[in-house]
Order: sequence, then structure tokens, then C-alpha cells
Amino acid sequence: MAINRDKAGRYVKGQSGNISGKPKENPEVKALFKAHTLDAAQKIIDLLDCGIEKIELQAAQEILNRTEGKPRDNVQMNVSGSLDVRSQVREILMERVIETQNVTETSAQWIAMN
Repeated sequence: MAINRDKAGRYVKGQSGNISGKPKENPEVKALFKAHTLDAAQKIIDLLDCGIEKIELQAAQEILNRTEGKPRDNVQMNVSGSLDVRSQVREILMERVIETQNVTETSAQWIAMN
């Protein structure tokens, strides 16, 4: 089955690049890995005392990530004033309209006087 792409080589909207979908997990492989979970955990624990600081740090990080979850990036912001951009834009536009009207009225008055 041919994959539909546009002239630039991108997938056409609604078409997938992975026609057969996500491959199914092999239950035998999964069972084999599960049987060695404790050994893998012990290996990571053993690496905590391997004598190479970089590896010890990675082992500690792996243990923490798997037991406590990966740390999230939290962003805290303190914002003062209004975040209503629409009202700010509207206010600026109204000021410009009024300025334009004043210039136009002044010009008309000047023309009428001369």
C-alpha cells in the first residue's frame, strides 16, 4: 500500500506514516524481562558503589526516577497588572482613532480658516 505524500514529501493530512500501527508486544519477551527485574534492580544498586562518580550518579538518578518519578520543570511567575491583552489593544486603538480624529478636525478647521 502506497503512502500518500505531498510534493514536499510530507504526509497528506489524515494519512499515517505507520500504516500497520504500533507493533504488538511479544508476551514471551515481556515475561523474560519481568523474570530479570530484580537482577536488573540489583545491578543498578551495585553500580552505586562502582567507584566511578559519573556512573554512581546515573545509578542514583535511575533509582530516584523509578521510585519517586522524574522531576518536573516547574515555572513560577509573578505577574502584576492586567493580562487582558484585548482591552489593552482596544485602548491603544481608541487613542489612535481619537488622535486621528483630532488631527482631521484640526486640519478641517485650518482649511476652513484659510
